[in-house]
Amino acid sequence: MVTFIKKDLVQRVSKTEAEWNTEDYKFISLNAKAKVNLNCDISPSEYNRVSTCTTAKEIWDKLHITYEGTSHVKESKIDILMHQYELFRMNENESISTMFMRFTSIINGLKHLGRTITNSDLARKILRSLPKKSDAKAPAVKEAHNLNTLELDELLSSLLT
Repeated sequence: MVTFIKKDLVQRVSKTEAEWNTEDYKFISLNAKAKVNLNCDISPSEYNRVSTCTTAKEIWDKLHITYEGTSHVKESKIDILMHQYELFRMNENESISTMFMRFTSIINGLKHLGRTITNSDLARKILRSLPKKSDAKAPAVKEAHNLNTLELDELLSSLLT
């Protein structure tokens, strides 16, 4: 039995090798190349998880479910990260650099799951999350920069100075 992948559909066709045509050889070759590329890019523990898969599509689907989860799991992860984003505050005695690392971790998780937030909203959120003792910093940054075009790296350097 030979498995052929055509676009998003996996089609299993029983053929002897003598019955294969050039299109069949092309699909088998592409599947083998894709499997090699996927297997080279994963860790040994991940390889153990997918070693029984016969097609590149099966490997991809298993890795996709493992790391991104089903759509329900993905939505749950987005909800958790959005909750963390909404409640985000700079902790007392926390440096601005450490606060930025925590914030970036939340934002990267959201981006990875397909949820993006504009730079303008991110900058405003960071300025709102500063502690009361930093009240003078937020207005100074707002005056000095256009928050609609301000990149997070620029905001970080402004807050550090």
